Amino acid sequence: MQVIRYVAKLNHLRHGHSLSACAQHVNNTEAQKVSLRFLLALSGGLEILAGLPALITPAPLISLLLGGPVDPIASVLARLFGAGVFALGLACLKARDDVRSSAGQAVSLGITAYNVLAAVVLIWTAAASDFGGLLLWVAGIGHAPLGALFVLALTRIIHEASAASADA
Repeated sequence: MQVIRYVAKLNHLRHGHSLSACAQHVNNTEAQKVSLRFLLALSGGLEILAGLPALITPAPLISLLLGGPVDPIASVLARLFGAGVFALGLACLKARDDVRSSAGQAVSLGITAYNVLAAVVLIWTAAASDFGGLLLWVAGIGHAPLGALFVLALTRIIHEASAASADA
């Protein structure tokens, strides 16, 4: 990260800007980036918060999501969903402190795919079916920007890694 800042400052200086303007430009660019660490912490917390109610009391969650009555099979599937997203949330919270490792990047890739696919499935289901409560739309629309932010963060990390390997 220091190398990237140094190169950005040199590039800014080369174009005739003062050193303080260079530092301000680099700091503004850094501030605009949403860090993968922050996204993993946010998603981890949200998935844990979504998983707990599905594990404990799946019927109200299903009614809010699908807007209809709950059968026993749906309750079992909701509890399984709750267990899965709870575990995914725990993995995200653990990986947030090690985003540069292979394991951290694997968790990041998994939560990215989950958010993108969840957005597609939930929005598609809400738009194309006769059932669906307000929470179905909210969940789908909530997953979409998270998925996009994860894609951007992972793309930035891949770009930085390839730039660093090219410099080496």
